[in-house]
Amino acid sequence: MNNAKILIFCGATLLASVGVAAALVPFASVSPDRVQQAQIPMPVENFDQPIAVGHGHGDVSVSQLMEYYVEHPPKAVATGQAAAAPAMQFGGC
Repeated sequence: MNNAKILIFCGATLLASVGVAAALVPFASVSPDRVQQAQIPMPVENFDQPIAVGHGHGDVSVSQLMEYYVEHPPKAVATGQAAAAPAMQFGGC
């Protein structure tokens, strides 16, 4: 292959990719009504579906998660400092 064929192939591939992305944008966008509705906070009682938190805890309701968060708030990090990563422990033989 010569350089002209390679450049034509790359250009055609790029145009095809941009065309497919432009054609799929309407399917990925959110309607303005949905965006406006998402701006309104909902009370915790309106969330009926339980959330699967995993690690053997099963499904937990949103109200239980909020109660746990209020009782156990996250530790505050001093300004200018990054949060320390938890210590990783690996099992061995």
